[in-house]
Amino acid sequence: MVETPHARGVKLAILAALSFGVTTPLVARAGVGLGPFTTGALLYMGASAAGFALRRLLPSAGHPLTRRHAWRVLGISMLGALLGPALLAFALQRTGATSASLVLNLEAILTLVLAHVIWREPLGRRAWVAAACMLAGGVSLVFEGRGEGVDSLVGLVAVGLATLAWALDNTLSRSLSEAEPLAVVGWKGLSGASLAVVIALALGEPLPAPGPAAALLALGAVGYGGSLAL
Repeated sequence: MVETPHARGVKLAILAALSFGVTTPLVARAGVGLGPFTTGALLYMGASAAGFALRRLLPSAGHPLTRRHAWRVLGISMLGALLGPALLAFALQRTGATSASLVLNLEAILTLVLAHVIWREPLGRRAWVAAACMLAGGVSLVFEGRGEGVDSLVGLVAVGLATLAWALDNTLSRSLSEAEPLAVVGWKGLSGASLAVVIALALGEPLPAPGPAAALLALGAVGYGGSLAL
């Protein structure tokens, strides 16, 4: 049976979600004692390295990036490679990785809604029902977090804000849909990580030890670079 482009796209989306989701508890462990911008910078350095490496190994797809793409790449970098990972790293220091992973599902809902509002993409009744169920689950986790203390509640809200940053990144990335995807991943990761390094140094965040740094770079390459490339 011939696989349709839609079916292949669904499979790749599921694989990307899994590669991103399984890294969350590992990021929580590797980022202990590090600042949120340092953690985010290492994750997206790894993602950038993966994007550029895969670009050399795999056949080119899409149009090359040019100077006219620079501002759009910088915009999605600030949302998806700077704010998103920093907010998630901040959250993981305050709430459980399991709860954070579940709240991360809000990214799919927000992406659906933003695509409908900004790009006028049609959404059927089943999509709205699925989004409502996922939203209800995320909201219930936030309310449940109130009983675990202020830190946990703040952490869950920060995860929600991270999903909003990534949803905006996903939505605005559509304007780069015809560009070479691995080049977008590489330059987006490099731009976001560079900005995060500057902020981390300005805030005086502690420098990472070699072990946690290597772990976060690897997690970024697999969970972030790999999922973005898919």
